[in-house]
Formats: sequence, C-alpha cells, structure tokens
Amino acid sequence: MIESPLRRQGGGWAALVLSAILASIPLLARAQDTIELDVPAHDYAVLRFGQPVTQAVLPPDAPVDGKPYFMAGNRVLLLRFKDNAAMKLRRVQAVVELADGTTRVLSLMPRIDAQSQVDVTGTAPVAAPVTELAPASVPSRNPNAYAVDILSSLLAGGDVSGWGERGVDDLPTLLYDRLRAVPQRAWSGPEGTMVVHYRLVAEGKLESLLDPSQFYREGVVAAQLIDPQVAPGHDGSLLLMQKTGAP
Repeated sequence: MIESPLRRQGGGWAALVLSAILASIPLLARAQDTIELDVPAHDYAVLRFGQPVTQAVLPPDAPVDGKPYFMAGNRVLLLRFKDNAAMKLRRVQAVVELADGTTRVLSLMPRIDAQSQVDVTGTAPVAAPVTELAPASVPSRNPNAYAVDILSSLLAGGDVSGWGERGVDDLPTLLYDRLRAVPQRAWSGPEGTMVVHYRLVAEGKLESLLDPSQFYREGVVAAQLIDPQVAPGHDGSLLLMQKTGAP
C-alpha cells in the first residue's frame, strides 16, 4: 500500500490550513457541498470518489488511527478511526479538493454498524456544456457541390485550375462571440474569389459544436468545417470561400 503525498497534516499547521480552506468557501457553497457519511468505527473506511482527489485535510484532533492512504489514482481514500471514535458521537469534518478544482466538505460519523465501502456522491466531474455559436440555418445555405470539391482539393494540396496559394500576413483574424478564426493558409482564385483555411480557437471555457451556415456573412460564397468541435485545448478547422475584400 503506497501512501499518497496528499496526507493528513499534523499539529497547528493542519488546523491553520483547515481553517483557511473553510474560510475560502462561500457559506452557500458549504451548505450545498457538505456531504454527510456514516463510516465504520472498527474497520477501514473506503471512500470512493467520482474523480481524483488532489488535496485532503483532516483536523489535527481527528480520531484517526494512523495516516490516510490514497489508492486507485487518488480516487479511493482509506481511513481508519480509533476504537473509541463511535463512543464520542461527534462528526469529523474533512475538506477535499477534486481534480476539477471544486471543493467538498465531508462530515464523517463513525458508527459500529456502518458499511466499509462508501461511495461519495456528488463528486463526479461535470461535463462542459456544448453550445452552438449561433443557430444553424437551413441546409440550402451550405456549400454546393462545386465549392466542396474546390475547398477539399486545395486543402489536400491538389492542383486546381485557376487557383494559386498566397500569403496570409495581410488577412485579419475573425472575431466571434465564443471563438476567433486565425488564418493559416490562403489561395487566390478566379473572379476575385479567395479560399482561406482558418484555425478556430475557443474564447473562454465553453465548448462549441459548429455548423458551416454559422459562418455565412456578406461576401462569403461557401463554408466547410474540417473539424466542427471547438473547446479549450482543442482547436477546430474551417475553410471559407469568399470574395476578395470581404469583411
């Protein structure tokens, strides 16, 4: 059994740490996030969390026999209370910080008849919401067949008659409410048209699931999404065919 470096602190330092952590939690959050659990008084309490625990603090006077241990990638916390813990009839408060940055306050009651395996509810990570940049329009506004062929061929490095690659230094980054589109490559075509390959970078913490019709504006002839998913740490990819000089 390997002891985690996230172990119970001792003496006055632990009391100071625990007080500081509790003071940093808003009163409403404390009321909502306090989880009351019955734990065994004469056996190991196996606390199972929905995600890894990055930090755990117990008060220095907690009636714990030995030090807590972490297992299963810090998803399981093992505690063993002293034999007389159940006789004191008082709860032991612990503070845990989870991998998603949220904090839970555990109110532990040692009982003789409590089960050793305890699932700590409300500790699973919350999935980031997927939101659309703007309502998608009818499919008729999506690129027609000829535009899709040109866009795909250019990105793949194909030789398309009438088209030639150009620089992107003079092309602006397009700003949207939840993302920005950064030019990566561009091609000039006939009749004052241009194709630009954009990297889509998320602004903020929300994910976006995009549709080509969301990028139509004055001067845009066609749009094709190579990767419609945009999230922190994951960039999307967009091809726009537009008239030269379009905003």
